Amino acid sequence: MKIIIVGMGKIGSAIAYQLVNEGHDVTAVDIQSEKLFKVSEDMDISCVKGSGADSDILSEAGVENTEIVIA
Repeated sequence: MKIIIVGMGKIGSAIAYQLVNEGHDVTAVDIQSEKLFKVSEDMDISCVKGSGADSDILSEAGVENTEIVIA
């Protein structure tokens, strides 16, 4: 399942880790490069830098083909 998670704080990262381990295709969206860098080092995850409230950023993350968006 394709899932976008907006926000890679403690909760967003924990959810991403669980979903990636379950075999889901996860894309992380965050405005802070450092958070995206950390999660991309720890797991196989796509990352998009920007605000999850911006429709262009969500389009870049692939929202049109996503089953679930978690924010």
